[in-house]
Amino acid sequence: MARIEEVAALERWKAQRLAQKLDADIQQLKVALSELDTVQPKKTTYTKKANVFFLEKRDVIVQTKKRELRDNEKKRHDVGLELRESSTTT
Repeated sequence: MARIEEVAALERWKAQRLAQKLDADIQQLKVALSELDTVQPKKTTYTKKANVFFLEKRDVIVQTKKRELRDNEKKRHDVGLELRESSTTT
C-alpha cells in the first residue's frame, strides 16, 4: 500500500514541477510580447532559433510567440486539472 502512495506522490511532484516550469515560460512569453509591442510593426528583429540568430519581421515573431503562449496556457490548464484531481483523490 505504501508503494502506491509513493508512486502517487511522485506523479504529483512531477506535475507540480511541470506547472512551475510552464508558469515561468508563460511569464517569459508575456514579457517578450510586451517588449515586442514597443517595436514598430514593419521593423525586422533578431530571433533566436537553435543557438542561431535570424532576422524576422516583428509581426511574424508576435504570431509565433502568441501561438506558443496559447499552447503553454492550455498545457498549464491541463496540468492544473490533473493536480486538482490528484488532490481530491488523496
